[in-house]
Amino acid sequence: MLELVTAPTTAAVTLADAKAWLRVDHATDDAIITALVRSCEVAWEVATGMPVLVGTYRADTCAGFAGQWCPPRTPVVAAVSVNVLDLEAGTITAVAAADWRLVRTAGGQVFEIDAGVIAGDESAQITWTAGYAAVQPLDRAWLLRSLAAAYRFRGDDPEGRGPAPDNAEKWLRQAVSRSVLA
Repeated sequence: MLELVTAPTTAAVTLADAKAWLRVDHATDDAIITALVRSCEVAWEVATGMPVLVGTYRADTCAGFAGQWCPPRTPVVAAVSVNVLDLEAGTITAVAAADWRLVRTAGGQVFEIDAGVIAGDESAQITWTAGYAAVQPLDRAWLLRSLAAAYRFRGDDPEGRGPAPDNAEKWLRQAVSRSVLA
């Protein structure tokens, strides 16, 4: 299970930037816009596996794991800790720093845990920070376009109008495809 331990301290797109992009000049929708910015950040992270800004993550490996483990959120900024989880006994034990390391491979960054550190009925709990110090231009462009779509089709139209679902879905698929492939 992947868990966000510490979220980024700032939003990828400020409320002022978001309102300027959306051409909104009133404060009525500030809370909605702020929530939509965060949901767009999460959508980007899920689609690409890359956080927009630096956050701290924690995940558990499968039982009896030994070898290399690829973190689901990259790029890894720092390895924080590796613990052994014994679910049967309900204990968490820190793994000595000499028994694990963060290694750069051709396929990306991986955590390497020495064989024998984790027993067959135990799993590893790995904590790391990942993301970028500043919002990347492609990420920002995708976030703003996604924000515009989410704000436009937010569902509070009193007459129940909105885009045909297939059109909105098609636009989002194209936006994600272009941004990931670019």
